[in-house]
Amino acid sequence: MKTIDFVNNFQDGLMARGMNDNGTKVSIPLVDVMGSVVMPTGRYPGYYLIMGKRLAINEFRKRPLLFLAEKECQTMSEVFDKLSDDLRRLKCRTLYAKQERTQREVSGFYRDLYEYLNSRRLNVNLVPAPSHGDYEYGRVLLVESFKSKVVELPGYVPTVLKGQLREITNDSDVSDDALYAFHALRYILAGAEKYVNDIHPLFVKRDHKQTAVLKWAAFGAV
Repeated sequence: MKTIDFVNNFQDGLMARGMNDNGTKVSIPLVDVMGSVVMPTGRYPGYYLIMGKRLAINEFRKRPLLFLAEKECQTMSEVFDKLSDDLRRLKCRTLYAKQERTQREVSGFYRDLYEYLNSRRLNVNLVPAPSHGDYEYGRVLLVESFKSKVVELPGYVPTVLKGQLREITNDSDVSDDALYAFHALRYILAGAEKYVNDIHPLFVKRDHKQTAVLKWAAFGAV
């Protein structure tokens, strides 16, 4: 795929609409759309990644994750503004982010992101990134995902993610904050591994009766 313009609801699932590498318009059935976000550090930009899980199963009996969008952002406010636009455009259902905790409460970027998503009434579930501190597990997931052709990246369009993945070797320190795109990808891969159902268990229509349930889930109670 070259670009994905938008995702819309289609029958009981989703349909990604865009253009392939030959410039032909294409439509790709999806069963889910998930994203992840890494906060800016001052030294390195913030970054988010959005991927769609294909309906079609590949030769390894896996549903590939199709690259939909990414963005580097220099400030927290830019992350929030750009991210909210793409979450809507691409019908993202689940968003993973690193959850920070003080002794008594969730704090920092994760709480700010949660409050921002609620203020914009975005129908997306914010979920703590599984295994966010296990960097070597992330490396293993990356290797296995390419062996089984789970990750589908644009063929001819340069991306931040492709550039960073090319830099990773067996000797690389994969905990380095400079690999922010890799971290975003491993959050999604770990989430897809942990939540094996095609539809994330937290994906429910948000209404006034469910707000408390979703808030409880977003802050690590499940």
